Amino acid sequence: MRANGGKVLEKGEIAIVAGQFIALALVILILGNYFGTNTNQTLTPETGKVYWGAPSAGVTLEIHRLTQVNTNASSISMYFSLAQGTTIGSASASRLCVNPSTNNTGEVQGYTRILINYDGQKKQNYLQFGPTGQALGIGCTYTISVTDSLQQTVTWVGTVRLNSTSSTTTSSSSS
Repeated sequence: MRANGGKVLEKGEIAIVAGQFIALALVILILGNYFGTNTNQTLTPETGKVYWGAPSAGVTLEIHRLTQVNTNASSISMYFSLAQGTTIGSASASRLCVNPSTNNTGEVQGYTRILINYDGQKKQNYLQFGPTGQALGIGCTYTISVTDSLQQTVTWVGTVRLNSTSSTTTSSSSS
């Protein structure tokens, strides 16, 4: 004991206290990783960029918007992320084309062949489906959904109109 009444820790006691602090730090680290305190982890599936045609073509489509294009594409590609620790459960895609010149009649098409791909450069999955084969001047609304193994679903909806006279690709709000 010290003269002022304070206790001096011996070398063995210091080693035990240091070991307890290290063990506590490891428990916090392991539990933090297990319970998902890492802010980079995705808790639900999310959509990424959606492309008219192959991603390399660079024509992006925006969610809940009308995109006017000048060239038809043979497919649509959508990047997506799944919730941490899940796998893909299902994917679906459809389109609704309405022709205003025929009293808003149209057609619905469901896509049965949806390819799931991996982009090694972006380190992200994407799905691709087609053919699109749109008629000139008619807007078609595409709906794409991805469901993970926890039955969490993310859905992207956007409209594409193939123009015959415009020379640039533009986006505008849909009504």
